Amino acid sequence: MVECSPTAYVDWSYSTARLYHACPRRFYYTYAPSGEEEDTGRESRSSTTVQPPGARLGSVVHDCIAEKIDYWRKDAERTLQATQAVAAARLQQYVDENKDEIRDTYAANDEEFDPDEFAQSLIRTAQNHLETFFQVVCPQFDSHWYITHEETFSFGVGEHTVWVRPDFCTRSQDGDFVVTDWKTSSVERFSEPTLQALTYGLWAHREYEPDLDRILIQLVHTSRGEFDRARPDEADINRIKYQIRTDREDWISFQSIRDFQPEPEAGKCRSCEFLSHCDAGRSVIHEETD
Repeated sequence: MVECSPTAYVDWSYSTARLYHACPRRFYYTYAPSGEEEDTGRESRSSTTVQPPGARLGSVVHDCIAEKIDYWRKDAERTLQATQAVAAARLQQYVDENKDEIRDTYAANDEEFDPDEFAQSLIRTAQNHLETFFQVVCPQFDSHWYITHEETFSFGVGEHTVWVRPDFCTRSQDGDFVVTDWKTSSVERFSEPTLQALTYGLWAHREYEPDLDRILIQLVHTSRGEFDRARPDEADINRIKYQIRTDREDWISFQSIRDFQPEPEAGKCRSCEFLSHCDAGRSVIHEETD
């Protein structure tokens, strides 16, 4: 009798695929409901950790942008100052509630940790992102028609279900269906569409725009207001469909933890929530410190 894979139930999305390709073992620990354990001495398969400061800053900026767009679609006003105040309050609360773990996990070891100074640094960065968004990015959508933002959709590729959650979708004055994703991290330009851009392109092509020439995917870097744009073609669409099918075939066919091989690297293993029970991750970090 063929066993059921512990990850057969996992639907495909950009985030699940990114996790799988970064480290299949971490993917297993994240999604397998039960099964063999590499470290039999541990009490729990998961651990509760505070969201890293950079990730928290990004989520606050994303949320504030989404709230601004919600005002925009209702033809209501949300000022930059009001938005910056909301971001400041959320980041201050994050630091106040988690200052001990932030100090122990993320603060530089050779510096004295000042939670108030740390919070102000996060707040200044977030406010700069929001100022750029209001002053540089927003005006570029003045002539667009609103379609949706921060809404989750699913569609099928063969027998596989795919999920997307685009940050912002509009129709331009020229008739393009535009999918926009906000990036608060460092600028990483693409010379060809990224996995995320291809996923959005496939979804837009399936659900909204049959003419590929009228689909525009853009990453907006809120630190400087820079736009990276791509137009997926037929080869891109075929490539992302192939990856969806092959990824899902792995997730359906893999039977045990041994099939999900780790891909240890010191940088990414150090921040992995499952490090305490991954021999490969602990070994690569130990080698780095020797």
